[in-house]
Amino acid sequence: MPFAPKIRKDILAALDESIISMVQEETFRQVLAEFPYDFSAAQCQVLKKNPLPDREHSPLEMVVKWERAEMLSFQAPAFGIIYQGTSFERVGLTRSQARQAAEAGKPQDWGIMLLQLPAPALICYPPLVLRGGGGRLPKPFPEQVKALGIKLMGDHVLAHLSWRSREKREDSHSLRIGDGQLSQMGRFYMDELRQPDNDLASRALLLAFLCRLRRHLFRDIPIVGNTSWTETHVEPPLPQTVTDKQNQALCLEVMDYIQSHLNHPLTLLDIAGRFEISSVHLNRIFRTHESTTVMRYVTTTRIRAACKILRESSERVSDVARLVGFSTASSFITVFHRQIGMSPTQYRESERQRIV
Repeated sequence: MPFAPKIRKDILAALDESIISMVQEETFRQVLAEFPYDFSAAQCQVLKKNPLPDREHSPLEMVVKWERAEMLSFQAPAFGIIYQGTSFERVGLTRSQARQAAEAGKPQDWGIMLLQLPAPALICYPPLVLRGGGGRLPKPFPEQVKALGIKLMGDHVLAHLSWRSREKREDSHSLRIGDGQLSQMGRFYMDELRQPDNDLASRALLLAFLCRLRRHLFRDIPIVGNTSWTETHVEPPLPQTVTDKQNQALCLEVMDYIQSHLNHPLTLLDIAGRFEISSVHLNRIFRTHESTTVMRYVTTTRIRAACKILRESSERVSDVARLVGFSTASSFITVFHRQIGMSPTQYRESERQRIV
């Protein structure tokens, strides 16, 4: 069910009013967060001298977090275009990356760097590079920062907006642009950015990427990326037998499929058919490992996602219902009230009052 909320119009406005024109300016800064690091286009300071511990991505994990250091890394390449204000970005090294740098004869004796990037600017993150994961902002922080975030997946692109101020950071849910060639263009841009003294070529590729993105947003209705409001990272207990391991892996795949298709009609029969297993057997396995049925998990995930959208956006209740996979607003309101104990509108108001 292709559907996108008003964030599509907001991204179009950002492209038309600020981003496309500023990429054409000679003052546009481009920073590539990849070894050997060159942060000459940004002011930077060392925040932590020791590299961070190594961590591995699990097969279903899009992102790994370093909670204490407020850092994370993505499996997919990504970049952020800052078009208003001054952005403070953290970039870091793990211990294994530091060893690789030393072996290459270009040692880096720091763990986390803080970059200061006034608009207009872009920072590009290759896969698995440590980057800031939110958290506290440096002081003083005098103005609001606005940025367009892009993640380059295999056959699609995820685009979202972020707004940061002294008080908080807000990220819109992502739009899924189903264009593999657009993703490839983004990767070509990153390759060109790696070449020395090639600012003009990289800028031209970025401009072509943004114009193609704009055409998609203007002409098509992109699908909302559900992973922007659902939690995909799961840490189940360790399985004891081979069968337990297989069943646990199946449950993780089912959960990942549900989260990735939350705004689609989902039935137990369809999900079981997707994994070539009987619905009764799937439900039995899921109940054993997750202590709930498949369809109860679907409903719970939809309501949790709806709560996040209600807290972090001004989308209409009817649009929220469609975003999380309910066919009608009335059915959504009924289920939401049964699960949360209040209507979606009441929940949104209570959350706003709590924050204030």
